Amino acid sequence: MRLVCTLDAVSPSAVAEFGGKACSLASMARQGYRVPPTICLSRDAYRFFIESAGLDELLTKFFEQYDWTSFRWEEVWDIALRIRHAFSAAAMPDELIAALIPRIQETFGTTATAIRSSAPEEDHADASFAGLHDSFLDIQGIDNILSHINLVFASLWTDRALLYRRELGLDPRTSAMAVIVQAMVYGPVCGVVFTRDPQREHDGLIEAACARGQDLVDGRVEPARYVMDRNSGHIRSASGHDDVHAILGSTGIEQLFADAMNLEHVFGRPQDVEWVFHDEGIVFLQARPVTTTYEPILDEDVPVWEHADKRPWYRSLSKSLDQLNALHQEVETELIPAMQSEAETMKGADFSRYEDMELAREIERRVHLYEHWRHVYYDRFIPMAHGMRLFAMVYNQALRPDDPYAFMELLQTSHLESLKRNRLLSALADMARSSPDVLDAIHDGQRPDDAVFGQLFDTFIAGFGDLVCNLAWCEQGEVGVLRLVARMAAKPAQASIAREHDTTVHEARYLNAFPEKRRQFAQDVLNIGRASYRLRDDDNIYLGRIEAGLLVAVEEGKKRLKEHGKKLERATSETVAALLSGQSLPESIESNFVSPKSEVRPHDRTERILHGHPAGPGIARGRARVIASPADLYTVEHGDVLVVDALDPNMTFVVPLASAIIERRGGMLIHGAIIAREYGIACVTGIGNATTRIVTGDMLVVDGYTGQVRFERQPLEPAQDGPTGPVKLT
Repeated sequence: MRLVCTLDAVSPSAVAEFGGKACSLASMARQGYRVPPTICLSRDAYRFFIESAGLDELLTKFFEQYDWTSFRWEEVWDIALRIRHAFSAAAMPDELIAALIPRIQETFGTTATAIRSSAPEEDHADASFAGLHDSFLDIQGIDNILSHINLVFASLWTDRALLYRRELGLDPRTSAMAVIVQAMVYGPVCGVVFTRDPQREHDGLIEAACARGQDLVDGRVEPARYVMDRNSGHIRSASGHDDVHAILGSTGIEQLFADAMNLEHVFGRPQDVEWVFHDEGIVFLQARPVTTTYEPILDEDVPVWEHADKRPWYRSLSKSLDQLNALHQEVETELIPAMQSEAETMKGADFSRYEDMELAREIERRVHLYEHWRHVYYDRFIPMAHGMRLFAMVYNQALRPDDPYAFMELLQTSHLESLKRNRLLSALADMARSSPDVLDAIHDGQRPDDAVFGQLFDTFIAGFGDLVCNLAWCEQGEVGVLRLVARMAAKPAQASIAREHDTTVHEARYLNAFPEKRRQFAQDVLNIGRASYRLRDDDNIYLGRIEAGLLVAVEEGKKRLKEHGKKLERATSETVAALLSGQSLPESIESNFVSPKSEVRPHDRTERILHGHPAGPGIARGRARVIASPADLYTVEHGDVLVVDALDPNMTFVVPLASAIIERRGGMLIHGAIIAREYGIACVTGIGNATTRIVTGDMLVVDGYTGQVRFERQPLEPAQDGPTGPVKLT
């Protein structure tokens, strides 16, 4: 078993042992091309590492316990975070250290190194994995090099690598990671050669810059571009090339392309070759097959690799930060204000002034409006969630915390829209609790005539009534709000107020983990992480207001349909007719509920413990309340454990009553986990078929530290409507 060797001991055909990157370097060296001094760690070194550290047992448990092929990206991210944290905390075995240290000292001395992935699956003709596994530049010192080899091992399990493998139908259990350690090579010019342009089949392309290679790949500098004739090897056209041309000249550029074309012949297919000009000659850093399909060029000024790289999680850290900052600016200054304006316009409509056909046209307009904003939500808002992912990567790499989720403490905020809504509800409950007359009026089915309470209640309805009262055609309306207030007033709960977060000390510890020149970067990543965390919850509130405007119009249309018969339905478009007849619904919050019929099952049970993901620290005991329809939200009692398929922020107005949350979806970035951590209550996510394996009345112990849910005893009779009884406004 070879663990470590020098490049000259690597056979060009040993891809399964050392990976394509190492083997292509070995081939180039044998062809007489200059490559950096390099040592290679085999896939056996990776296997030896994970077996010695017990990580193979963790991975086996992961695949046995979870069906990762059905996971959403948040769940894949969550699992990947835990696996990578275990990798980074694991000690490298002494035998591997003993094999590495002499090689590192002999090959590099005090020279800085680049540590790159060379997984056997990488750099294939049909799957490049470009940018999916981690590489690290300018790494010096034995201990630093060893720790970064560990990080490259761990990068086999990034969310982006797992998602890409799933896309290609590859089984991660058969994956392994080989690693190359190269001497850093610096020069006045560096770049990439595509022996066949990914967008122009008959051309080659060279992109080059007088900068560091990472700055070029990250898009921080604009490259010179040379379109090359594949047949003659001459330059066909050039742009932005003065500085580069002054160093290389036309002869040097054409010789570079000729060398790259020779590598194409050696490897048998077009190549993507990275290089640097050093000591009056070219040094090749790596070569891999060109895998991009031919598509029309979208923007002549965009570097060629950006056309092939559409997935935001494939980006490097710096590139992601730049993109996320631009996206955040767009979301905050353009998209959210536009959504708020649309929602206010819809809320202000007076349907009594609309003729039937005017109403039908307005419903159709609102359908299109909702569909527009739903697409904006998926295209622009959801990618903002990667701000949290980026911050987690930076934080965990810098601080190496015992808890892989320690970074969440720096993201939590009391400024979420859903928390503003819940604070108003808590204020109403406090008033009802302190005023017997107010509480008695509610219990008697009356709206209290207390002026202060009425003013605050109207403020709540004006600000959030469209989210709570019109929840997926729920008929509770203001009645449900008063019922909820009465339940909250019945017994003050410590969990009813979201926690304030003083993160001063924690933030200082995070920033001080970076050298002075990197602290602004660290602060910028924290800022985008916080914005991402807040918008992850708030964007659903904004979209919910658009949806509520549509639902109000549809309800008015249904009312007219009853009054005017089928004439109205026949005169409307198919879209409106289907909505009014109840045959069709827009994709909406109702997708978060399951049919109540799916809950029915015998009370005898063999399952005693359910396993999920720990998402909110805490341990709670309480009666299960399965939320299978919008009306179920208004039956929640103090201390209930909410059991949901998916907890939308528009549903979280009942969280102040809950002792814990259980959600079928998994991950730390879903709304149930976010709101649970804000309230400091236990949360377990990723419980498959949670709403069918648990029934209302089950007594549960929810452990948000381990991700376990235990059935404490046989189910009780389902709770009734509660002590407040039905409320009816007059």
